[in-house]
Amino acid sequence: MPAACPGYTPSQIQTAYGLNALYNKGWDGTGQTIVIVDANGSNTILQDANTFSSAYGLPPLTSSNFQIYYPGGKTTCGKGCDGWNYETTLDVEWAHAVAPGADIALGTDAEGRLGEASRASVFVVAGGLVQTAPVAGLLPGIGRAVVLELAGGVLEDAAPAERWRRAQEIFVVSALRGVTGVAMIDGVPVGDGAPGPVTRRLAAAYRQCVLAAGRPEPPA
Repeated sequence: MPAACPGYTPSQIQTAYGLNALYNKGWDGTGQTIVIVDANGSNTILQDANTFSSAYGLPPLTSSNFQIYYPGGKTTCGKGCDGWNYETTLDVEWAHAVAPGADIALGTDAEGRLGEASRASVFVVAGGLVQTAPVAGLLPGIGRAVVLELAGGVLEDAAPAERWRRAQEIFVVSALRGVTGVAMIDGVPVGDGAPGPVTRRLAAAYRQCVLAAGRPEPPA
């Protein structure tokens, strides 16, 4: 008997899910950000993910398309970490395999708190409360400041896992793209999978604010 059962390759997964037709149209994730939140993370994630990418012909992960954030302080995870390093590696590698053009933002925290995305701030709407991580250790961002003013009464505290996992809405904001709803996080739909009322209201208000300032309108 073989010592281990071989797993699927990225090309096999891409074929099985019909992704090649999307890639041929240029829909490979370019211009989008995949946000991954894992407890503890992995000490060798960049090295491991790039070994995977090199072996299967995927673009390398660099500082231009891959960022790691530590909202509650830097975490470490190697041997004897209850397998969280393996979980993190699988999440990053296979997100990159199915959307090789997308940016990846990995947030690691011993308590699974949600900090920020790659080049964007993250806001969580749960139980009528709008929440975002404080700027300590994160990029403040112009877009973040605008949304704080537009939304009013925002709680500045990194959302723990139990809160963002039951959130009705999650959205990201950047000066370039404005307010964008998050449809899924960690493979689980956010709310009903469509931008919610708070996200839609703030996206419209942000767009009007940008237009009033005489700046180019962010993408719809």
